[in-house]
Amino acid sequence: MPWLSFTYEHPISSHLGTGAGFELLGISAGPNFYFPATKRGQVKFKSGLIHSFTLNPFNSGIKTYIPLGIHYQSKNKLVSSFDAGPQFLYDYNDVSPIFNQKIGKAF
Repeated sequence: MPWLSFTYEHPISSHLGTGAGFELLGISAGPNFYFPATKRGQVKFKSGLIHSFTLNPFNSGIKTYIPLGIHYQSKNKLVSSFDAGPQFLYDYNDVSPIFNQKIGKAF
């Protein structure tokens, strides 16, 4: 089921960024790691450790998502990334696969 979120990511270095997001019914935050170093016009690998809290009818509670994927930022600052990985649902003692697609603009 698709959900809409607004995410802000702040680069700390060429390999590390921190992000925070406001989801439809929750919030998320955590670090992202990029390999090789972030440069415009190149595809790079991305991983992270995203913690979230959501209130929705399907799986409310505290979660941790470990994404692994690819990230691209064009020379004119358009951003696209795709990642997938396990999401740990602490309140349900469960793990589920998650897929994530982001499209946006860097400022």
